[in-house]
Amino acid sequence: MRSLSRRELLGGTTALVAVSAGCLNDGGAIGDGGDADSPAAGGSDGGGASADSLSSIDASEGIEFAGFVQYSHPQPPDDADASLFTDADDARSWIESSPIQPESPAGTTLTETDYETERALVIEAFSPDGCHELAVDDVSLDDGTISVSAHVMKPDDAGDVCTQAITAVGCVVRVTTTGDPPNDASISVRLSDGSSVGMGMATDSASEVDEGSQRNASDEE
Repeated sequence: MRSLSRRELLGGTTALVAVSAGCLNDGGAIGDGGDADSPAAGGSDGGGASADSLSSIDASEGIEFAGFVQYSHPQPPDDADASLFTDADDARSWIESSPIQPESPAGTTLTETDYETERALVIEAFSPDGCHELAVDDVSLDDGTISVSAHVMKPDDAGDVCTQAITAVGCVVRVTTTGDPPNDASISVRLSDGSSVGMGMATDSASEVDEGSQRNASDEE
């Protein structure tokens, strides 16, 4: 099977998500079950890439487990990118074509995913400086589609001095469903300027892919 990817550009073109080497952060719980020290709340719980080290939560109906690993690097997309992986070979190929190391938290989250029962997603967004990160807000299962919402945020403990360089912030999300793992995904990312990017990935077979995206402008925060 192939991975499904979408890059929504300002000019309306698309491209495959590309990840460059950078700082890898720890993962944590997703959703309301995470505590104030989890990466979703702007902190770090020291989690790793396996299901045992990624914090499990009381997820929405149809989802047994969801966890993530954060990363950053100095080559950002224009706004946001996303990829859905349904096959281990495609995940390994993606890692081999990127500077991500297989033994890194992001790499092992992808390679240790059981694609017979789980799915993995890579989400990446533009950040205006080195102090922001991509926080996962919610993971749900809606009519057979994995829905993930995330936003670019500056943690409260980031301090006032930031690297003054645009940055890519991202995360690898692993989802275990109670039934057959879906091959469709819907991603919503709120950027640091307050605008939002929506990305949809759907497939009826290994060779038929239907992708779409939409950018919504809003007032800058």
